[in-house]
Amino acid sequence: MNTYHKDALDTTENDNGADDGKENVNLCYAYTCLFLQSLVLISFNWSRNLISEAYGFSGDHDGELTYDIRRDVTKLNDDNIGTLIGFWNTVTFAPATIIAGGICDKVNRKNMIFITGFLGGIATCLNYYAGKNDGVQIDGIYILQAMRALNGLFCAFCQPATYSLINDMFPKSSRTKAFFLYQIFGTLADCLKQMSVVVIDQVGW
Repeated sequence: MNTYHKDALDTTENDNGADDGKENVNLCYAYTCLFLQSLVLISFNWSRNLISEAYGFSGDHDGELTYDIRRDVTKLNDDNIGTLIGFWNTVTFAPATIIAGGICDKVNRKNMIFITGFLGGIATCLNYYAGKNDGVQIDGIYILQAMRALNGLFCAFCQPATYSLINDMFPKSSRTKAFFLYQIFGTLADCLKQMSVVVIDQVGW
């Protein structure tokens, strides 16, 4: 009999790891949790793509800085936009992922997903202070870099906990479908980032 993490639903399996047909799994609850976990993933992915969309925006708003991230964020230019989008997210995400798997086995994974998702949202909101009109006496590029690094860090701790929960919450017969749905939901961020241009055109970056 396998023993599952304390915050997962109980699943009964035989010694070979195959389902024995006596699973005590509430699939409605499991899919609800999967949906909420997917929203967190969409949030992380959308936040990661938003800066590149804002940088490429070329709407005409009489030169208002709020709509032009290239002029609104001090020291942001063609030379560093690439490292901002890629490097500053990966520099924390890659190493943190290595240790996150071990940590999520020792803590309540639902709490980890909630906390990291919440903190990731705060990091996204703090991008606002990179603009010239925010009153913060720090070059905007450094604020964006710091928030990108935090976004990568929180995402690194969120995803292993999510994959582990999916593995425990769904029976073997439904796991592949659950992982597939999670990945599909994650790619919705690529569709939503196209909507970012519409939002930027209405309220600014």
